[in-house]
Amino acid sequence: MQKHKRSVHVTLSIPEDLKALLYATVEKGMISKFVAASLRRSLQEQNSALAMAYREAAKDPGQLEALEDWETIETEDFKGVEWDE
Repeated sequence: MQKHKRSVHVTLSIPEDLKALLYATVEKGMISKFVAASLRRSLQEQNSALAMAYREAAKDPGQLEALEDWETIETEDFKGVEWDE
């Protein structure tokens, strides 16, 4: 038995032409399900791409060296420092 996932109402703004295309493409009563599936798929793709980028960065010796340099910095040294923006 599949457990029902709790739904929440969210207010989003989208361009008018996208709304018209959505309503013309997806049948009434299925829009929330369509949007949820589309968001889930898009977020999974982004997370996969980010994970791949991290894996590639981890292979770069220069990247690892830079990370090691940052690890040696003491954050205590920067307390109270005002940064120019």
